[in-house]
Amino acid sequence: GFNTPGYFRHSSFTQAIYHDNARHEFQCYKDLIKDLAEVVDEDISLKVSKTRNQSAEQFIVIHPGCGSPKFDIGAQARQWPKEKYAELINILNEKCSEKILLTAENREAELVKEIRSRSGNKVEVFISSDLESTAVVLSKAKLIISSDTGIAHLAAALKIPQIVLFGPSDPQRWKPLNEKCIHITRQPPPIPCQVFGIDKPKCKEFECI
Repeated sequence: GFNTPGYFRHSSFTQAIYHDNARHEFQCYKDLIKDLAEVVDEDISLKVSKTRNQSAEQFIVIHPGCGSPKFDIGAQARQWPKEKYAELINILNEKCSEKILLTAENREAELVKEIRSRSGNKVEVFISSDLESTAVVLSKAKLIISSDTGIAHLAAALKIPQIVLFGPSDPQRWKPLNEKCIHITRQPPPIPCQVFGIDKPKCKEFECI
């Protein structure tokens, strides 16, 4: 496992690799497995079978959730407010011809239902049951908008144009490895109060997101 400054879990590991907070997480995890396998290619890509992706219709996909804030305060800190997402949907519906698709996993279903209601129900909803079906849906997207969460990295692997909203975590460490990615953050450097994305933020109002 990792030996991370300020954390003490490494004392229980049989072997600990120094975790450098100044490097992208991909590089850190490469170091973690370098004795087991050689990882050379940083161009991580995922292809969806043409038989699974036959629809010609494209969406603008918005994935508002970051997991369950009920169990993970780190997720709550990284999640853009639902009223902001509703406002964004209304703007996109005014200015874009593409349909808007809200995506979520099962535990985020109530969140997307509320955002849909706030935006006048002018958006479709997809609740994911598994990673494969999510990848198929995302592969049809013209653009994917999300917070700093796992779906952002799945979008990156599919090489879909994306916009990722960062709050308390550092985009230089966590941004998706995708040339078509634009990341947005309010904070001037130095940024993070979250090291791993699950840390409890230092503020209560989550002003940075």
